[in-house]
Amino acid sequence: MRKAIGALLWLLIAALIPAYAWADASRDGKVNPGNAAYLGVIDPPPAADEHDPPDGFINENLPCDPCQYEGEARILEFFGPLSIINHSPSNELFLAPVPEKATVLADGDSEFMLKLDWVNNIIRELAEGIIVDYDFESVIATPEYRRGLMGGELSARLPLTSRSHGVLDGIIADWHTAFGLKNGHRDLLPDYMYHYTIVTREGFVYNDEGDTAGVGDLALTYKYPLWNRGEGRDAAALRAGLKVPLGSPDKALGSGNWDFQLGALYQRQFSERWRGYVNIDMVMVGEPDWDNVGHQDTLTTLWAAEYAVAPGTSLVAQYRTQKNALRTGHYEADKDSQELALGFNHRLSEKLVWAGGFSEDINPETAPDFVMMTTLNWDL
Repeated sequence: MRKAIGALLWLLIAALIPAYAWADASRDGKVNPGNAAYLGVIDPPPAADEHDPPDGFINENLPCDPCQYEGEARILEFFGPLSIINHSPSNELFLAPVPEKATVLADGDSEFMLKLDWVNNIIRELAEGIIVDYDFESVIATPEYRRGLMGGELSARLPLTSRSHGVLDGIIADWHTAFGLKNGHRDLLPDYMYHYTIVTREGFVYNDEGDTAGVGDLALTYKYPLWNRGEGRDAAALRAGLKVPLGSPDKALGSGNWDFQLGALYQRQFSERWRGYVNIDMVMVGEPDWDNVGHQDTLTTLWAAEYAVAPGTSLVAQYRTQKNALRTGHYEADKDSQELALGFNHRLSEKLVWAGGFSEDINPETAPDFVMMTTLNWDL
């Protein structure tokens, strides 16, 4: 119990650090032109001149409520879906489409994002000679660089993963109990165990006997816009992706083969404060460098809604489905994943946006039981 309480305090402190670190960050009264291109809510205010009202003046006739307060020009913003992907061991070896908006950076513009995911897995299926036993936590730091190029947007990301027995088991069990959610195998198994074992009817596949850390596979994606009407109010794009096999299959940090992705993105604004997003992607999965196990191409869908709750802040809810790429032969272990995610976006300064959220597995014993995500996104 003390471990669980200590871990919870640590999580709260970690969540507050970015907010306090940039609490003094303020905007200089100018609308960021790079961001304003995606707003679609109001036009940016004119440049200041000697006839402008003094700081602190609030114009009650402005077209949104409020667009200006405390001497700063502030506008409603939309940032896009949460970048939470499926971290199930059955899918993490392969290319995972990242939830994205349909708009792209202007040629020559660039962004850098640092994402931190904290993942808890627990699946134990033992039947008819098949063993699928996942019981561990992963902390995954993923730097990503994006640049506007040739009318589209090129991105590259490389995850750095650390797997261990973790500290979240007790906290998640209490969370499930408090909200009446199913606790799966947590009531039957000891907390803070480390298991990563797969055995199929054909024979042994993989067994990891201790904590593991290393570099994963490099993912490259190019997004090309089809149309963008009303500065992001109605936009669509196509994207293609490639996974370069840098991660070690011996450590379950990659599949050891190339994967390819084709997808379509769409977004539409329904009101001044509501915007929706849809992503549909097909991943052609390369044969994993493991014996005695099957694989299949995966279809991934994302359905997200974003609400601009205040200038510089939005709330996001999203539902994501993904076919299970690895085939062990056990019905429960091979079920397709379904995840529900909730989170927020918040502008800390003119060039820095902070996002956070969590996802829950809503198709039991498929996706990770619990994922917490936080990102910092710099406009370079």
